Amino acid sequence: MIKITNLTKNYPKTKVFNQFSIEFREGEVTCVLGESGCGKTTLLNVIANLTDYEGEVDRVKCSYVFQTPNLFYNLTARENLALVLGKNADVDGFAEVLGVKGKLDSYPKRLSGGEAQRVALIRGVMYSADLLLMDEPFSSLDLSVKYRTMNVLRERFKKENKTVIMVTHDIHEAVTMADRIIILSGGKIVYDNSEVNEKTEKELFGLLIGKNNN
Repeated sequence: MIKITNLTKNYPKTKVFNQFSIEFREGEVTCVLGESGCGKTTLLNVIANLTDYEGEVDRVKCSYVFQTPNLFYNLTARENLALVLGKNADVDGFAEVLGVKGKLDSYPKRLSGGEAQRVALIRGVMYSADLLLMDEPFSSLDLSVKYRTMNVLRERFKKENKTVIMVTHDIHEAVTMADRIIILSGGKIVYDNSEVNEKTEKELFGLLIGKNNN
């Protein structure tokens, strides 16, 4: 269990969280939805200890897949992976499943945005950590590649009993990936569903579309 208790986080002109609390269960994939500026990325950054805050946050070893690949331009994809995972890490099998094995000896400038992001996914998923954080990890992937990648990762997370918190704006991504879905609004949880099923997507569309129309 990962606990956040009485989190308060403000920016100079914006109040994001005020006495916010939540618990994340181990072995679950939690997807966080909400409008821009609601605190989704801030929540990940607080958990990763990348920003200052007030309150209590359980400190765990995190792996983080950011919205952008953040690869070193002067290193090949394989060298970027080795820098974090170690030179002896067996990355070829996972790279092949994600369709980028043939790109591992290329430099980032030779990779498409989607290829670079899949390299970043390999790095984040394979890194040994108690918690995987992912911020819009599929946004740069073509549609067919995105669905294939989501299915591969979902199966891997189940097999490894991995604890994941994923931020997304895409309802279908959330329903595909999640054991639990929460919606943030105004720094508060306005929806929390731990029984994601075939009806959840329609429910979420109704909630979010209705909210946007009000």
